[in-house]
Amino acid sequence: MRGREGKRKKEKKKEKAIEKRKKKREKKERGRNEKKEESKGERRERKKKERDRRKKKKGKKKRKKKKRKNKGGKERKKKKKIKKEKEKKVRKEKRKRKVRKNEKKKKKKRKRRKK
Repeated sequence: MRGREGKRKKEKKKEKAIEKRKKKREKKERGRNEKKEESKGERRERKKKERDRRKKKKGKKKRKKKKRKNKGGKERKKKKKIKKEKEKKVRKEKRKRKVRKNEKKKKKKRKRRKK
């Protein structure tokens, strides 16, 4: 029962993705056709607008950020370091556990094969 439902869901998802791609393709095609149909003057105008927009973007200057004094940064760094080390330890333990589990599984499989 559950397997069939999962399959149906997957199929629906695939269909949706296909539809999305189809719509995107159609939109692109429409844009291409519109560009083909426009006259030379219109094209020139559009290109000029795009150029101006790009120039405007280039002209904007970034504001300089004020430097903040680091208050209590050392303690924070220490805490962070300790936290990272703990996480590292936990990850290592997890990995070890996983390896051990896999080893057990392999042993069981070997035993079963021997029988």
